[in-house]
Amino acid sequence: MPDLEQLKEIAENLDEMRLGPDDTFRFKCYGCGKCCRDREDILLNPRDLFRLAKHLKLEPNQLIDRYCETYVGPQSLVPLVRLLPRGKNKICPLLKDNRCSVHASKPIVCALYPLGRIYAAPKDKPDAQPELGFILQQTTCGGHKTNTVRDYLESFGIPLEDEFYLEWNTLLMYLSGYSREALSKGFTMHMMDAVWETIHNVLYLHYDMEADFQIQFSANAFSLRAMLEQVKAATFAPPMGSPCLFPTMKRIEGIDQAK
Repeated sequence: MPDLEQLKEIAENLDEMRLGPDDTFRFKCYGCGKCCRDREDILLNPRDLFRLAKHLKLEPNQLIDRYCETYVGPQSLVPLVRLLPRGKNKICPLLKDNRCSVHASKPIVCALYPLGRIYAAPKDKPDAQPELGFILQQTTCGGHKTNTVRDYLESFGIPLEDEFYLEWNTLLMYLSGYSREALSKGFTMHMMDAVWETIHNVLYLHYDMEADFQIQFSANAFSLRAMLEQVKAATFAPPMGSPCLFPTMKRIEGIDQAK
């Protein structure tokens, strides 16, 4: 994943860096494990978590307890799950004997590397519908095989038009906006903790591991939106002393407001 300087460069030159499905780039992975070290930025989306948990024969909450941490993004204000690196070299906890131990079910950001996916409107049309695109990240490893974006994705079984990715990013934008509006209209941090844990539980944990992921995710996303809109319609600033809107929720363990 890019560092802060690279992210700034990407943001400023996004349209010029965007790759289409049949654009080419040069890269071949030699399995050196370099991209699995000195990492603190591997975020897992709900599908990543589901696939990893199924691969390791764990429940999603067990996988999080063993390999991850959960916190609220300081910019997005949405609960996030990231792989928790180990040791002074910040090594991915899933790296075993210099090899990815979950290669067949690795997180999408790892499978895509050195490509990154973006979902954004063109710079000259900021109010337009966001578009899916790809960028080539800087890398100092690997070989120089020529690939098209389309062929590279197909080699990892990643669909070019990824239904989940589009639905997930649309939902993230909604949840980020919801949190900002809630805070601006009087939600206390205690109330926000309840909202964030509800989001965390519904989107990351509430799955039957033997059933189809996409069907469950879409149903969970629909139910979550309906629940949040019901709360919004009731009030964004309930009187002091009123009961918690999510009385069964506890605080998310590991929330880090400073990150």
